[in-house]
Amino acid sequence: MEFRIYDLGRVTSAYRIRDGVWTEIGRMSPQQPEMFYDITHPGLDIKYGDVIAARCTMNSQSRDGQTVIG
Repeated sequence: MEFRIYDLGRVTSAYRIRDGVWTEIGRMSPQQPEMFYDITHPGLDIKYGDVIAARCTMNSQSRDGQTVIG
């Protein structure tokens, strides 16, 4: 069976960071079909100087070998 790192993905989240405050833009399972999803806070604005961060949470507990990403 071929192993794909993407199979480990559980949640992909996006955030706006402004003045040290993290505000969630949205989150969804990367196992779902790719498409556009509703955002967590409708009307959330992005301004010059904001930082946009993304995070992918993975679960490799079912693996018994080394998992290399990046």
